[in-house]
Amino acid sequence: MLNKKCIYNFNFEGVRRRLGRFALLLTLVCLSVCVCSAQTSAGVKTDYGAYPEGPLPVLPSSGGKWIDPVFGTEVMRVTDGSVGNDLGTAYSYWSTFNSNNTRLLVQSYAGTAYLYEFNPTQFTLGTKQEIIFPPGTGYSTAEDAVWSALNEDILFLHRGMSIYAFNARTRSYSLVADLRGQFVDGSYICQMSVSRNDDHFAFTVKGPDYTYAGYGVWRFSTRSWVNATFTPVVDEVQIDKTGRYLVVRTGRQGAGVIEAQVVDLQANPQTVINLVDNAPDYAPGGHSDMGSGTTVGDDNWQNGITFRYLNAPHSYRNIINFGRDWSMDKHLSFLSNDENWVLVSTFGPQKTNAFNNEIFFVATDGSQRVRRFVHHYSWYQSYYDSPRANISRDGRFVAFTSNWGATGRRDLFIAKVPSEILPTPNPTPSPSPSPSPSPSPSPSPSPSPSPSPTASPTPFPSPSPSPTASPSPRPTATPTPSPSPSPTVTPTPTPSPNPSPSPSPSPSPSPSPDKNVFKNVAGFKVTDGNRLDKLPTAKTAFAETTGAIDANGEFSFKYNTIENKARDLSISFEDGTHDLKVVSSGNSVEILLDGASKSKFSCDISELIKIERQSGALKVWRNGVLQYSTATGFSNGRAVVKISSAARSVSANLGINSAALYNESPLAASSSKTSTDISWLSLLYSLLEG
Repeated sequence: MLNKKCIYNFNFEGVRRRLGRFALLLTLVCLSVCVCSAQTSAGVKTDYGAYPEGPLPVLPSSGGKWIDPVFGTEVMRVTDGSVGNDLGTAYSYWSTFNSNNTRLLVQSYAGTAYLYEFNPTQFTLGTKQEIIFPPGTGYSTAEDAVWSALNEDILFLHRGMSIYAFNARTRSYSLVADLRGQFVDGSYICQMSVSRNDDHFAFTVKGPDYTYAGYGVWRFSTRSWVNATFTPVVDEVQIDKTGRYLVVRTGRQGAGVIEAQVVDLQANPQTVINLVDNAPDYAPGGHSDMGSGTTVGDDNWQNGITFRYLNAPHSYRNIINFGRDWSMDKHLSFLSNDENWVLVSTFGPQKTNAFNNEIFFVATDGSQRVRRFVHHYSWYQSYYDSPRANISRDGRFVAFTSNWGATGRRDLFIAKVPSEILPTPNPTPSPSPSPSPSPSPSPSPSPSPSPSPTASPTPFPSPSPSPTASPSPRPTATPTPSPSPSPTVTPTPTPSPNPSPSPSPSPSPSPSPDKNVFKNVAGFKVTDGNRLDKLPTAKTAFAETTGAIDANGEFSFKYNTIENKARDLSISFEDGTHDLKVVSSGNSVEILLDGASKSKFSCDISELIKIERQSGALKVWRNGVLQYSTATGFSNGRAVVKISSAARSVSANLGINSAALYNESPLAASSSKTSTDISWLSLLYSLLEG
């Protein structure tokens, strides 16, 4: 690696005087060799050196690819002149990719949007279609459209105060929520975000005069408002992946000024924690993104990026610092299931310093590790020239905008993340929260205790900050432009009277099991051949019970860790190629693949754990939030499902309420039986053949 400091401090004039021209020439030749070797060794970089952009690669037409000359990453051009001159991503926290990377959402800054078919295996494009906007009247935009996490065909959009689900396969809409009546007539939703289980929808609200009227959170499962706050002091809001925490960005900056608020939607009453722009909080109020009970944010006082847990938001850790280089701004994308790394895309006038015009990963554990893998070649002139890179949920692809060296147009590009740095999908572990009837998990790192839960939060207006903004004594981050009077990413609205197709069914239908039931399950009482009754008292069960899955399927259950009755319980899937285990220990759950630990997270009695096999991949979910996913490689043939426990005295109430067990073959006790009392307060078992 080239040592920048040595070059910068090299006294060429002294060399000329002391060594003469020949020595100087020899020295320059040596330095040139060092520079060339540093820049021509293409590949992922993990140091902090300067790797300027190489010459602009020849720009191919749509679907064409090339290799980044510095980092060796394969990049594809998605759009070209056939669809316009001003296209790209919406923002770093609005995903271009649907849940399984088979469709791309492409924004046209002229006011429409397109869906492209995408083959993630072949890295190729398919057909494209223009978005049809929702029915009715009122403001609508695809800028903040959000892909469903549960259904690869569904895209959530809004018109006026109504939220719709667009089915990209049938090109039809279904109404998710009509939210008129809470805010004044003529108000409209903007800057929408959705929790990872498609249950909580958060958004800001603007009035008919295009100024901010407040913000809200609406819950689909209960068809009710969780929060409706009326305040003009808001720039945007964002829900975390679990649906428990809302971060409110006030749009204000300055010493002592409240730049962000963290709302705990499950506390009763809901709590609001104010974070100031400067010390001691260094609020994540500018460019930031949300994880599972966590957030990452740009620190525009210390010129770095912070990571913090939302149940203790006054505490944070610096995960990278850019030193004295204030020339670049950055956007963050935390959309990946792997929260051990955050995606960063930088932009600004400088092109030769470290990290300029790059897209890279930063570790969230505070180790200062980086994985630098692509240049975006967008030369910053205005906001829409910024790359606003966002990452797919499996961490395999990154979408970004580029004007390709200020060519006079903008296009969408896709970078394939190099295989050697593909993230391992295990989110940042966090201690267990208090139980809650909400289906959304709520990670809560120690030592801070979790707030008290509530079954149905009532709207609670958070206090509006009223400090006087004072000038910041350091360079501030580049503000996000907006045509509206208040700063926001959302452009000035224009009505979109697009025709509406006929409604479609609900956005995320659930399959209905209709297979043969399990029989002879050790320790469970079969009543009518279809159901397993809850046993009224503790029952001795075999410590090892086995069954099988023939194709695609899922296994769901709840641990009784509150009473510490499910210690050392192991659920394993063995298909002859791999062995995946989900093991409980105390109040935590660990995922192991072929004996190697892949993820560890807290779990309480209110949270549903699901192990799913689909098309040769295994996934582990907690309350609808993906905790771990293997790549393909598991077979689709028969897999052995084994339930075992090393515990010897786990007293319990074996229980299944109104749940049938489905599969082609019965589940029976294995030949090796060790007796113990195994406790599940509730066990839901639905192994479906695909």
